[in-house]
Amino acid sequence: MGYVGEWNSLALDSSDDPHISYRDGTNNDLKYANNVPEPTTLLLFGLGLPALIAGRRRKHS
Repeated sequence: MGYVGEWNSLALDSSDDPHISYRDGTNNDLKYANNVPEPTTLLLFGLGLPALIAGRRRKHS
């Protein structure tokens, strides 16, 4: 298992199009996606929040 999805970022441009970036720590690479369909954006955001919370909880333990 690798370290994919670290330091993720979600931004909307002036046309409200989503732009998503994240670090792939396994391959030491920056990944970027744009023009992601809206349901996928919501899914990624929804999955990312619990992962961030769990990571912070582990860090503080």
